[in-house]
Amino acid sequence: MKVSEIARAWVGKDFRPGVPEQCMGFVRHVLEQAGHPLADAVTRAPVDGIGTGPMLASSLAGRDLGYPLVGPEERDKLQPGAILFWRNTYGQWPVGTITHVGIYVGDGQCVHRPTMSRPVEQASLSSGVWSSLLRCALLSPDVAKPTPGPEPALRGRVRVWGHPGGHRLRLDSSLPAGDYQILSVSGEGGAAVLELRPRT
Repeated sequence: MKVSEIARAWVGKDFRPGVPEQCMGFVRHVLEQAGHPLADAVTRAPVDGIGTGPMLASSLAGRDLGYPLVGPEERDKLQPGAILFWRNTYGQWPVGTITHVGIYVGDGQCVHRPTMSRPVEQASLSSGVWSSLLRCALLSPDVAKPTPGPEPALRGRVRVWGHPGGHRLRLDSSLPAGDYQILSVSGEGGAAVLELRPRT
């Protein structure tokens, strides 16, 4: 079943009643039921800059997970199964801290586990707190495989010799052999630091 269908099936049912702070627990349970690769994933760099862990609301809010991450102004890009993140829904956290998470199920609606005393519910993103406090969304559609991101940039120090008709570069680092695209150049005086990306 798709992530959004599984999430909708939970509406009105209790998820770990009496246990606090289970919004991410619910999301991960749905992802696990769907056999989704994000079920056990944890970002290394949550967008709110706060430390994270598997059961924290920010733990899937990272650009390193292989899916596009969009802001609240890009709601037209939401697809069923997207993971939604809200900021400052409770507590005295720094402005912008992700404190709640849910699942987009289409038609401007989300499904989430609101509190330990209320069952899973469906809510509208068109107005109210779920609209005004939306921080970002991970566009994880109802598919089994993430789209790989670009190769990370590499940094290498090079020495440059100039002569009529061209330039010659010698890498002074241990970058693997291959063709590279130069993204940026910095430095002066005959030496430079290049930001490189393997050419595909």
